Amino acid sequence: MIAHLWEACCAYYNFDKEADFTADLLSKTVNLWHEYEDPVLEFHLRQENPSLLEFMFDVHRAQLELQYHPGHVHLGRSICFARLVDSLLPDQETPNQFKIAVEILCTLWAGFEKRSTGIPRGELLNILRRMGYAESSATAILSQCSRSVEQFGSEYRRRLKDAPRPTLWRQMVPQLVDGPIAESGGVLYVPHPPLLFRWLAEKYFLDASVGGNRKLKIAFGKAWELYIKQLLGQLVGAENVFDLNQVDETESEKADFLALSGQTAIVVECKFTTLRCDYISKAAVFGSTAVNDVVNGVGQTISSAERLSEICKRVGREPSAVKNVLRLVVAFGEIPGINSPDFWSEYLLPQLEKRSFTVTRIDAQPTRPQVLCALAFEGFVALCSSAKADPYALVQERVNSNYHVTGDWRQFMRARIEAAGGCSWQFWNDESNALLTGLVDRMRKGGLEPKSAS
Repeated sequence: MIAHLWEACCAYYNFDKEADFTADLLSKTVNLWHEYEDPVLEFHLRQENPSLLEFMFDVHRAQLELQYHPGHVHLGRSICFARLVDSLLPDQETPNQFKIAVEILCTLWAGFEKRSTGIPRGELLNILRRMGYAESSATAILSQCSRSVEQFGSEYRRRLKDAPRPTLWRQMVPQLVDGPIAESGGVLYVPHPPLLFRWLAEKYFLDASVGGNRKLKIAFGKAWELYIKQLLGQLVGAENVFDLNQVDETESEKADFLALSGQTAIVVECKFTTLRCDYISKAAVFGSTAVNDVVNGVGQTISSAERLSEICKRVGREPSAVKNVLRLVVAFGEIPGINSPDFWSEYLLPQLEKRSFTVTRIDAQPTRPQVLCALAFEGFVALCSSAKADPYALVQERVNSNYHVTGDWRQFMRARIEAAGGCSWQFWNDESNALLTGLVDRMRKGGLEPKSAS
């Protein structure tokens, strides 16, 4: 294990720490971290050796970022979400700006998935031009998600000097998350293609929303709410989904939606956020903006659930028919460990107590508030709507299971869907499916045979 890590580090700075970076070494080293497992070391970890444990934390944190499995769900979400954002920004300088950007990013990913070598920048721009995209749009997207190999090297050396413990994970993987395409000699390389897909599915939108443009921030948040509302419509029927900003007239904190399904009421708050930190640790997670957003969201779902009887009357439903209540916060990206017992007891409950919520009663409930990322919630909807799983029973199963065995919601849903023999992921309306089909046709016209994501 130590020899493998040494090999990884030496691939970059060797003994004189001045060796040039190359795209090939970059790719090999990232794959080493992605694939690494050591059963002998895992055995010694059980002896609770603190040094080994700390060392393996670094490996697992690297793998947490690198073991990202893209699929058609991410593509459909990205196209649908871009369309929603564009619809909320009719006065954009470039019409359909986000739809165009997502289509270009889809094309980049498809192109690199089909090749084991790099693609000359000129060849890639020609493909996009034949597909009908302006060179200015393509160049703008490339500049956002790529950097030269020399830039990777200089930034890596800078981070090495500043780092208290200079491990490869802390210096290199965050760079690849921020810019998954490397350029060397006019040729573009993707050391780890799933990170490019992740950039397309998550980071592009999150980065675009971070600037000082308040109108853009509002549009992204609203588009996320509209997307989740569509999924809730798939889950319980559009006629059973209610916008709480319209039906709950209280001035108190409130969630975004109420969805009614049989005897179950689902209170949902949407948060367009994800964890942003170079190094995943308890301190980094607890102190992040994303977690603060989630705490606010949990409070909003609790507040709305406490007024459920009144809200049901307002929408013409009988309050006594509701026997079970679910409180869900749906975040755009994944926040590792957000539903863990440690997070609940050490951070979330104390924060809720500060805000005067009756946390003892909340903690005692068999289905305490849950936080799901986009992919987990999509899986939740797919399993409940196509495999007829009961939403309340599914949340109860997840809450009552051993967190450290089953993992968080994304891993739990993957296992449940596999156990059910798969399920249908028909989230996107006809327009979004038509957009995806049209993109595939244009790729072929541009000279690129796309690989179907699964």
